[in-house]
Amino acid sequence: MAQKLKGVNLGGWLVLERWIAPSLFKGLKVRDETGFCLELGESKLKKLQKHRRKFITEEDFQWIAHHGLNAVRIPVPYWIFGDVEPYIGAVEELDWAMAMAQKHDLKVLIDLHTAPGSQNGWDHSGLAGDINWHKNPQNIGQTIQVIAQLAKRYGGQPNLAGIELLNEPHWGVPKESLLKYYERAYQAARRYCADDVAIIISDNFQPLIWHAELTDERHKNVPLDLHLYQCFSQEDKRLDISSHLAKTEGEWADLIKLIQQRRPVIVGEWSLGLDSRTFKSTSDQEKTDAIKAYGCSQLQVFNQADGWFFWTYKTEDKGGWNFRHLVETGVLPEKF
Repeated sequence: MAQKLKGVNLGGWLVLERWIAPSLFKGLKVRDETGFCLELGESKLKKLQKHRRKFITEEDFQWIAHHGLNAVRIPVPYWIFGDVEPYIGAVEELDWAMAMAQKHDLKVLIDLHTAPGSQNGWDHSGLAGDINWHKNPQNIGQTIQVIAQLAKRYGGQPNLAGIELLNEPHWGVPKESLLKYYERAYQAARRYCADDVAIIISDNFQPLIWHAELTDERHKNVPLDLHLYQCFSQEDKRLDISSHLAKTEGEWADLIKLIQQRRPVIVGEWSLGLDSRTFKSTSDQEKTDAIKAYGCSQLQVFNQADGWFFWTYKTEDKGGWNFRHLVETGVLPEKF
């Protein structure tokens, strides 16, 4: 990748996540966008339009650029073009975001964040529950069609840095199925995107299995996307802060270095989210210092990658996932 990308994810904007914008889900029982659309019925349009208009504005693009970042990663749903029930398309919003990013000199990575049938069974895939995406050829075909449409619409735009073929496919999706999809989706995207536009693949949470795939001369500019968190596994939840720092500066630094011997690598998602057990019997000041050190450690390591994107730009609460809040309170640097 020609330019090192340093940016934020615009999470919870065009793909809903209840924990990012809980006020939007107030009074609803559902936990994903499918349920949101079904439960609200006719009133979903008004509610979604208001959220999309207000959650991210031009001021946000200005703020991002002013703080020295040069890119945004925008999660989009497979119903982006508005042709899938019961969802509301968002292509006008994406058009607007591309224009705003261009105006403020920001690159854009478009990330296909949801897939028909769900690629991981988590709420941010649009449908929590079973993982059925790879079990139906129709789902795969539909996903490739969306990639082709995105590439055709935005491939010629000067600030398109890349298209990510699928966000976080579950490790339970067979490698053979995923590889076949990546191959076909790569070809569909390349038809409209020059070689300087990255076509990004997710590591499927198995970086060492994927680090050498699609690296031959037929595949140009295919970075591997790693999502590096230390707050979800039981093993990580037991770590104290010094162990978190050691893991970042040891295991993660080595992993990035190893992958870069074969291909570009981006850290498409990272955060300062840690389990509360990390801070047992520490004062508020000690906790702030610890989170600050963790942020500093990650930045140092991820700056060795070809790009990084914090998850996420903003949330309604003020925790370790809210980039803007972390910068404004001095936990993360003022300028990047």
